[in-house]
Amino acid sequence: MNILKARSTVAFVGLLAFLATGSSSLYALKEHVNDGQASSIKLSKSSSYSSLGGFKVHSMKNGFYFDIGKKRVNVSNKSNSVFIREGVDIKEYYFSEKFMLSDNRVILSKSQYNLLLNNIENSYARKVRLGEAIDRVMYNDYVTIYSDEDLTKPLDNVDVGDDIRVINTVLDGKFKVLTPDGEEGFIDTRFVRILDESLPPHVDNIDINSDYIITVSQDSQNMKVYLKDKNNKYKLLKQSDISTGLENEHTPNGIFTIKQNRGPWFFSERYKSGAKYFVEFRGNYLFHSLPYTDEKTIDQLESDKIGSKSSTGCIRLPINFAKWVYENIPADTLVIIDNVDIDLDDIANNKNI
Repeated sequence: MNILKARSTVAFVGLLAFLATGSSSLYALKEHVNDGQASSIKLSKSSSYSSLGGFKVHSMKNGFYFDIGKKRVNVSNKSNSVFIREGVDIKEYYFSEKFMLSDNRVILSKSQYNLLLNNIENSYARKVRLGEAIDRVMYNDYVTIYSDEDLTKPLDNVDVGDDIRVINTVLDGKFKVLTPDGEEGFIDTRFVRILDESLPPHVDNIDINSDYIITVSQDSQNMKVYLKDKNNKYKLLKQSDISTGLENEHTPNGIFTIKQNRGPWFFSERYKSGAKYFVEFRGNYLFHSLPYTDEKTIDQLESDKIGSKSSTGCIRLPINFAKWVYENIPADTLVIIDNVDIDLDDIANNKNI
């Protein structure tokens, strides 16, 4: 947590002028209310904004600010990114709905109100999570952000080790992020190490209809398998201690699906190690058994590390558990990997994971 605070402080150093309490800006609100995050509206009794807020707006260069309780909310006209200061604490948030202005006052939507007043995140208003660019796949010195969800149109590159600002989790194995210039884009989760406590909310409501759901908590090094019952409720079926990636190797967090690719055995010449009963969930990242030195000899030294982060990125399972997953879990099964323990109700309701 100390690392996260340190990195966040560095990220906000260049924003001190933007977060000033006053403004000598010559801009008037009427000159920019139709740009970026602000729109001018005429309120009516039927407006969903009409009864929420009414907070006085102050003009500042490239945006405006308003106070709500003990919070100062700084809104930029150039992006959906909003900075909120409470005391000495500054946090970045992302609002997909514009702030509406009427008679020099801001009128809040329900999602904006719930976040600013009640600290309740939702799919329209949420905290920007901090991640670190990492490449344990291509081993380049940069990672690529794309403009499209299919990751086919490069938008920007970020150097390995630099910050990635994550705003949403996207099925299957992607994050919606902000470029250093504040543009919205998408990135493969394999190239981001989440430094925050948990995943951000996902973009869309996920149609959870698979017979099984797998959840993995990296903090507790535990995997759970849920089975849907006749009432369409998911009940815990199996769980086990596991081993995810070492800190410098990285098992990606995100929402994935089980792929068709699976097999009874593989061997990596690079690591001089093999494993049984592998099942793919994202590219070269697999569920598989504890490691073997050859097809008949288990690596006892590595096997004794079960329950701790010890792999090169894949998720290691006890042999019998790996065999069961290999034989029973079908393709397209939902897989959720997070640092913290996972609440399936929150996933279904599109809340913070």
